[in-house]
Amino acid sequence: MFFDNLNQLPNLAASTNCAIFVMPKDTKINLKNSFTLSPPEDKQTISIEQIRDFTAKTNTKQTENQFLIINPADSMTEAAENAFLKNLEEPSSHIHYLLITDKPYLLLPTIL
Repeated sequence: MFFDNLNQLPNLAASTNCAIFVMPKDTKINLKNSFTLSPPEDKQTISIEQIRDFTAKTNTKQTENQFLIINPADSMTEAAENAFLKNLEEPSSHIHYLLITDKPYLLLPTIL
């Protein structure tokens, strides 16, 4: 997905359940009702447990848009990516996933 500036990001993210944005990992994204998942400081990868905890945040009765940001998305382990795919198979209309990466080729083809 290509766009001219970050001001377009909230509208683009809200228009789809999952969007993969190719941009530098240090890009600051400010969205209302957002949660960001990144590797712990002492590790370089996002684990399946982190994905499951992250997913639990979406199991609410809230109907307001929520934005779940995975940055960098390419740091998910293969098991974490497979767990994340389950979220994509049964999306909630108010949950929007933003995968931030500057290396999309490292993601599973089924995510792309």
